[in-house]
Amino acid sequence: MDKTVSNQTKWQTFLRKQSVANASRWIDSLRKSSDPKRLVVSDYDNLLRALESSLNNPEEFSTTFSLIQSLFPYVFEFGDWDRWLAYLAKAISIGEQQQLQFESARLYEQMGDIKKERGELEKAKSLYEASIEKYGLLNDAEKKAYVMAKVAMILETHGKTSEAISLSQKALDLLESSSDFETIAFINVNLSTIFLRSRLWQPGLDLATKAYQVFLRAKNQKFITRALINILVFQAELSMWDEVHETTARLADIFTQSKDKRSLIVLEINLGLAAYHQENLLEAELHWQKARQLLSQVNDMSDIGLVCNNLGKLYLDMEEYGEAEKMLKEAVAIYDELGDPLNWANSMDNLAELYEAQGNTAVCRQTLIGGIAGLDGRSDAPYAFELLDMMRQRLADLPDKE
Repeated sequence: MDKTVSNQTKWQTFLRKQSVANASRWIDSLRKSSDPKRLVVSDYDNLLRALESSLNNPEEFSTTFSLIQSLFPYVFEFGDWDRWLAYLAKAISIGEQQQLQFESARLYEQMGDIKKERGELEKAKSLYEASIEKYGLLNDAEKKAYVMAKVAMILETHGKTSEAISLSQKALDLLESSSDFETIAFINVNLSTIFLRSRLWQPGLDLATKAYQVFLRAKNQKFITRALINILVFQAELSMWDEVHETTARLADIFTQSKDKRSLIVLEINLGLAAYHQENLLEAELHWQKARQLLSQVNDMSDIGLVCNNLGKLYLDMEEYGEAEKMLKEAVAIYDELGDPLNWANSMDNLAELYEAQGNTAVCRQTLIGGIAGLDGRSDAPYAFELLDMMRQRLADLPDKE
């Protein structure tokens, strides 16, 4: 019996060593690969098996953590959320048990990223706050500030624009003496997105341009793209059409090389916006329908809501009322689920405009009353007050008789 136990122990030790060696080989392969994304796509199942095996060896957690970090940048290509949430939960449990503050902080942040992607914003916020607390204990100002900027985006989505801007400023204050210019630029590009949603066009353009210059010097392609996309939207809203064409050409070059699906979605959305502002409705429809088709593969609820709202407004302009109502009702439902009062109310206002165009005064009135009640006091974004005024005026202008 003693010999059996001894053999079993030896076998378990062998399997543990084999698991660690396998995980280490994958980490090394990803690090050395000239195209790690392609490697992950082609060997995804094998990589996950290696990760699952590694997670069963808490004593070798440093290897497990390294493998998670090597794989995580590519997770969003697969939408494999449930499996990854399980991996991260188990990794966090091990990290907490071993009192590994940095590793736990990073894992909480990554779990928050997935929850945010799924539209579970309150859960994402709680996870980000757990990460911020741990980075604070480590006196890691750069990483703490980085995650604070993510929380700011959630606050803005929930209509708390003043809080979002204040938190972003606190994050920037933490980095006042920092030389981590990329993190500062990340916060600035996030802040430009908050300004974008609040329709503060020129300040947002200034921040996005400032961030773009930093990312360009650092050759950070991911955030070069993100900054350029924001710049493109601001330029379109400010009717800077020569600059729009120049920025579009730059983005097209980037996407032709990268073939990144998520970035292509954002580009299609914004090309549609530019076409719409130039009253080229058929071209706008083409871009937004392409974006909608791509979104069906990645399931980003916020962008799906945006595209549905845009298409609804476009079909309203084209007097295709059936399609307009369908799109706008879908946008309303999505923004309601996300807890985004400003965009929800904007879609409700578009829906009221549709009913007014159809001569359906009773439903228009009911929609406006509901939209005003749902937005009033729930967002402090400047545009929220403008939208409330417009909805109230539309309501006042309706004829008394049905």
